[in-house]
Amino acid sequence: YMFFTYILNCKINIKNIDNFNINKHYIIMANHYSALDYFILNIIFPSSLTIVKDDLLTQRKKTNISVKIISLFSRLFFKTGMIFGYVRNNKNSGEQCKKNILKNLKNHNIIIFPEGTSSKKGIPKNFKKGLFYLCKDNNIPILPCTIKYSKDIGLDPPPPMATLRLTDWIGVNATINVLPEILPEKFEDVDTLLNFSFKTIISNLK
Repeated sequence: YMFFTYILNCKINIKNIDNFNINKHYIIMANHYSALDYFILNIIFPSSLTIVKDDLLTQRKKTNISVKIISLFSRLFFKTGMIFGYVRNNKNSGEQCKKNILKNLKNHNIIIFPEGTSSKKGIPKNFKKGLFYLCKDNNIPILPCTIKYSKDIGLDPPPPMATLRLTDWIGVNATINVLPEILPEKFEDVDTLLNFSFKTIISNLK
């Protein structure tokens, strides 16, 4: 990961890393711009696993050299188990994803983008609810983070379909703010937990 960001000349500034307790395993939640988020978060939180959509790259109809390069990286990480894919709107896939999370939380942090999609400015509109049921039912601590880049390098979902260009990533500066952990047992229900988590991330992106 560090080599990849090095050749891109991508500089990373980390704020409040003390909020990360190395003796715990978290579900790490962040806003989402593009696949570059994945590399940066794995530098900050090594030996983490990431949950992504199975069509993360194949949904990009305008295949170019950037997509092909990132696709090679993603296939490597899928094979080594550093990425788990899920099929959107597929109940069986969702249940298997939950099992993978619970199994691997014993030894790893799990990185998730709870909006389930990316955006050009990296500001989420909402979070998917299923993940918060998992956290609440199993008392899994959440570590919220915000990602901000020096320019808008995100990809809006279709329509229209944006084209991924690695050149947009060259020389970009990234600021990651690690926010205080969120403990599900302190919230009376899933909706309250979701709303608090969403507002925590949104308020730190302004």
